[in-house]
Amino acid sequence: MVLFCCAQKKDVDGRRNEAVEDTDQETGAQPMDDQSKLSTEQLGVSVFFIETTLRAEIRASSELDANLLTIEESILKKKGSQTLCPRDGKLGASYVDCLDGPENVGKANLILNFDERVEIQAVLQALARYCEDHNLEKKETYVWTSCLCENLWRSRGITSKDQLRDEIGKKIVKADRHLYVISPWDNPLLMERSELLYEMYLAFKSNRNIALTMAINEEDKLVKAMKSGDPGFYKSLVEGILHTTIQDSNASTEEESKIIMDVVDEDIDASVLNVYITSILRKLIVNYLDDLIQLYTIHSKDPSRDLDFADLLFGIGNFINDIEDQDKAVDILLRCKDIREEVLGAKHRLIPRTRNSIGYAYDSAGKFNEAIEMYKTSQELNENAKREFTTEQASVYTSLGFVYDKQHEYDEAIKMYRKALQISEKVNGSDHTETADVYNNIGTMYCNQGEYQNAVEMFEKALAIRENVLGCEHLITGDTYNNLAFVYLDDEKYDDAISMYEKALNVYERVHGTNHSITASIYFRIADAFDEKGDKEKALEYFGKSRDSYEECLGKGHWKVLDANAKIKSLSKK
Repeated sequence: MVLFCCAQKKDVDGRRNEAVEDTDQETGAQPMDDQSKLSTEQLGVSVFFIETTLRAEIRASSELDANLLTIEESILKKKGSQTLCPRDGKLGASYVDCLDGPENVGKANLILNFDERVEIQAVLQALARYCEDHNLEKKETYVWTSCLCENLWRSRGITSKDQLRDEIGKKIVKADRHLYVISPWDNPLLMERSELLYEMYLAFKSNRNIALTMAINEEDKLVKAMKSGDPGFYKSLVEGILHTTIQDSNASTEEESKIIMDVVDEDIDASVLNVYITSILRKLIVNYLDDLIQLYTIHSKDPSRDLDFADLLFGIGNFINDIEDQDKAVDILLRCKDIREEVLGAKHRLIPRTRNSIGYAYDSAGKFNEAIEMYKTSQELNENAKREFTTEQASVYTSLGFVYDKQHEYDEAIKMYRKALQISEKVNGSDHTETADVYNNIGTMYCNQGEYQNAVEMFEKALAIRENVLGCEHLITGDTYNNLAFVYLDDEKYDDAISMYEKALNVYERVHGTNHSITASIYFRIADAFDEKGDKEKALEYFGKSRDSYEECLGKGHWKVLDANAKIKSLSKK
């Protein structure tokens, strides 16, 4: 395990232990009593010491750009090689056991977690940055970490479930603050460590103060990506962090990985843990971005007219909206709009784009009237500026269609989608994927109205474009097969529905695998089609596949598993 934390250390007699010249001789030292042993286990190294002395030791070895694996033997273990361990009285102590003085060592008040593969320079920067941003006194902030505070001369491996529970349980209560270093920003190595994910969950449940931090260069990359407005950025951050699962992580050895997964399954269940981890990480990321905005507000000469700051607000607002904190997103995006309108004027092309994002945030928050108002203002601004035939204007009409759809105003939605279709065919062409998207949206509205013939016509137009441009095995093409199957099933055309569902299934099994909730839902719908058709044997087969798939990805107690079992039980009685 590689875990950093804050702690405080004092030797029992107030003095540093004397070095032993002969490492093989008996020391005659007596092990500590339980209370004294506990006090030394709660010690950590001050941020001041880490930034000065430890950094100098690492720099002297020309390994500042190295990671923990590189310096463990040459610096960390070497420090305690000739010192008695105060806990067992044997030669070979932890790094923290070799330190004196309250400016260097003290009782832990911050735990710093990072992956051993991250450069030490990045870890030191991230720690210092966090302390500065949160006004923590570096001589009074004591960091506990396994590499500095555990005895590297003793075995550190996890060999049992009870040992894992005991060690993580003791670590969590050492300090209230738990800090996690994110590096690289878009695919943190830390998120690959199963013991840290489990520990993060337990720290959260124990009401610890959890936060994220990163080195300056990583934060600069994050800010640059935020300002760029590149959709790939959102995908990187969401997939790199918010799609973290315990099943995809690992530990130091296969044996440790198995022990951790056994503990997780016994104590909480992996699927439940994943939900918690996603929720925790969302909250931590939003808090981190909040802090970032506050820092820019403080350091900007005039934040009310800072266009660079507005770009950052735009990126953060859109991202936060995507991770389901719409009210906060609206506030951030309104602030961006105010800056851009103040500096650029209301007629600038960025203003409709900004208003469109605000409309989307209002829409996501269920504030449909506010969303429509924003979208219509964007529409009017584009028209007044002779930008009515642009992809941006098509996006406005599409967004309006979405809102009317949510309000069940399908005729109004179709009107908006047809305006978007007119622009897309003119700007992109009749065989473009964006044109196919609009056909798909119109088909969905007709389906909602029960106008199945019109729905099929629109879905088939979308399908023809997607098969031609994307191919039959593309995920979006698979979604179109699924849409057509849904219409056929509602229209009681069971053979056509089964045929389309099977085409969709071929795509989903290839893309998602057999144990995925989307794949499981297709199994279920195929079973429904066979059931309606009167083919009991096939219906039972696919209800069984659906149940097994849902069990693997959602857990045995999930309502979708129970629903599939109920279907099987009911059908078996017929």
